[in-house]
Amino acid sequence: MGGFGLIIPKGAKNTEGAWAFMKWWTTQPKNGVDFAKISGWIPANKTAANDPYFTQNEHYSAFIKALSVAKVRPNVAGYSDVEGKALIPALQKYMSGELTADQALKQAQDQGDQILASNR
Repeated sequence: MGGFGLIIPKGAKNTEGAWAFMKWWTTQPKNGVDFAKISGWIPANKTAANDPYFTQNEHYSAFIKALSVAKVRPNVAGYSDVEGKALIPALQKYMSGELTADQALKQAQDQGDQILASNR
């Protein structure tokens, strides 16, 4: 799964206000849903993410189902390149009909293994 983290940078001028906003956004499910309606982002708060706004929406429902099995991306040197330079291009070639599923997965694995080996 992807996403982003909320942080308060060292030296920020309004750390108390930033922390208040983070708590407002992430701890109250209603706020997470309301913010999502504006931003289009799925909230990290599980109660908010399981709101009917998401679970009954054709654009969000599959992503909400996937969250039950999703894992955080590993913290491995080169991983983001494996995803961006090996897996995604291979999947695009599969989706466009240039490669079969087996060919795309083999290509992604070969390229991904090379990227990881070069980052050791």
